[in-house]
Amino acid sequence: MLQPSWFALYILAFRALKGSGAQGNGGTPRTVTAVVGESVTLPAAFSTRESILSVTWSKVNTDQSTVQQREPVFVFSNGNSKSHGSYRDRVLLSGKVSLRIANIRVQDDGMYVLNVMTEDLETGEEYVRLIVMVPPVVKVGPSSPVVSSWGKSVTFKCTITEARPNVSALHWEKDGIPVQSIGVSSKYSGGTLSSPSLTVRHVTRADTGSYACVVNHVVRPVTSSVQLKVLYPASIISISDAIAVTVSDRVTLQCVADGNPPPNITWTKNGVLLPSVAHTLSNDVRASSVTLKRVRMNNTGAYVCAASNGVGKSDSKAVQLSVTPDKDARDSSNIVVIVGTVAGALWFLIGVVLILLLWKRRRDRRDKERFAFYYNMGRREPGAPDDKTDFPTIPVKPREGTLTGNAGIPTMRRAADKRGRRYARVMYPYLAQEGNELCLEVDDVIEVLEGDSGGWCLGYLGGDVGLFPSNYVKFLSSNEGREIVCTCSGRHREKLNVEDVRRPRCSVCSEPRLCLETEYL
Repeated sequence: MLQPSWFALYILAFRALKGSGAQGNGGTPRTVTAVVGESVTLPAAFSTRESILSVTWSKVNTDQSTVQQREPVFVFSNGNSKSHGSYRDRVLLSGKVSLRIANIRVQDDGMYVLNVMTEDLETGEEYVRLIVMVPPVVKVGPSSPVVSSWGKSVTFKCTITEARPNVSALHWEKDGIPVQSIGVSSKYSGGTLSSPSLTVRHVTRADTGSYACVVNHVVRPVTSSVQLKVLYPASIISISDAIAVTVSDRVTLQCVADGNPPPNITWTKNGVLLPSVAHTLSNDVRASSVTLKRVRMNNTGAYVCAASNGVGKSDSKAVQLSVTPDKDARDSSNIVVIVGTVAGALWFLIGVVLILLLWKRRRDRRDKERFAFYYNMGRREPGAPDDKTDFPTIPVKPREGTLTGNAGIPTMRRAADKRGRRYARVMYPYLAQEGNELCLEVDDVIEVLEGDSGGWCLGYLGGDVGLFPSNYVKFLSSNEGREIVCTCSGRHREKLNVEDVRRPRCSVCSEPRLCLETEYL
């Protein structure tokens, strides 16, 4: 219920609006476009020095008699605002006098007028034209998917409704590509704005895909699509090559075919159906195979693969299988096996002989190093009797204190210098049994400190002083011991003067114990 003051102002404004036939001082109305469902602002401007009593927005409805009928939309007065009719809760002022309309409807399309009343009861008007645009609704048919047989024609319908303004263009696409650029012109017909339906003639498997009706509109393009599936006859795309085998061999023949619906594949020989195994490779591709575990001579012949799916004619192809006796193949196989076996045996024998020769050579070398004494004896004393006798009996060891090295090596050797140095050459190897004994190797030269032949002696060897059995050595005379030849494992030969050194040393090995062989002149 309006208050008296509000009602009076409303009546004054409405009368002013009703009695006015001008368009804002004779100006041209502004035009505003909006999309249905969105929001829009009807712009307006008004300047005055007086205070504004009221702002009224109305929609102008003109009948055939050109008489304006103004429908109140929004009224603002004394700080209060009110929206009317279908605009209730959808309109409000934007800025001072502009009008914002939310959730635009198709019925909102039309001419709007602004009326402003000031304190001096003067009024001003301004017109705004609102154009409401609606994107089209596009539907295609028949319903998806559309199934057609090979060679027939298919027509897709495209229906457009509710477009404001009307659509500007229309075309069809197949899998995202305009149909005008696919194939020859006789393949398609229609599919334009004047003839929206599209006809596809003589469909093949290549025509399978998605067809879309694309409508161009000022608001936005709108698309609707339908799926086409083409039923095409079965076709064999691969089969095993002709093959020649021998009796008892295993053979597998394979055939691959495609079609929509998926094909049924069979194998026959001389009209007799053969057992086979089928499996799926993809949606439209199937494979079938026949296996002969042990072929016989009567398996020779043509094996026919046939594929059918109820669409069009079936497809068939044959593969030739030839079976031969296995005698020649077996003989040649036996020869190959024999030759391979003999060759392998020869290589194995050669390898064994080489290994044995290498092993014998290494053993002889070790034996020669181990029994170097006997080799040296035979080389140096060719007239000597055979040395293959037992080792000498170890003499009785002297009582403790009879022969001792407690006096110290330098003292004992200085005492031996006064008496004259004596040397002995080792004839038999000897392994020390106690800690005060020397280890002897054949051809070692021992400096004799105490003792004589027939018992135990005290000697100096390799920096050590210890006891050694005298019957394991040969005592050297002064002439025999003057010159020694050091071979140092065969690396060189050098004459050494035993009187100039306390223990034979060479310039290469430096250490006496590295001299593996010595020879006395």
